[in-house]
Amino acid sequence: MTARFVALSILASLATSISSFADIQPGNCARAASYSESKRGFSILVMQNGRTVFEHYANGGSADSRCKIFSGTKSFWGIAALCAVRDGLIKLDDRVADTITEWKADPRRSQITIRQLLLRDRRSLTARVTSKFSPRSYGEN
Repeated sequence: MTARFVALSILASLATSISSFADIQPGNCARAASYSESKRGFSILVMQNGRTVFEHYANGGSADSRCKIFSGTKSFWGIAALCAVRDGLIKLDDRVADTITEWKADPRRSQITIRQLLLRDRRSLTARVTSKFSPRSYGEN
């Protein structure tokens, strides 16, 4: 639950900071922190235009705390990929093998697109990835 909230908090802060003119309301941040704390969350950090506008720690959290967020990183990579698309660095239909060159020699892996990997398109990945990388290794969530 905490990893999900961290990911949602980051998405919310990105959505509110898309425009340098969008003001983040302290009351909204305080309500989000209160919700996080009630769900066993331990930190919330909101930044806009490179500056910290809200920071709150609870339930034993601190600025120096580290946590394992496991599959929460999927959300971050999705955002990073969309930023790269926006900046013209990649296209979602580019082949992953163009970046992970070790995949080029494999007839199945060489066909996987960034979109399929980000969506974890089980049908496409199952059909294309070798048995060494079975669908179970990607998790069920």
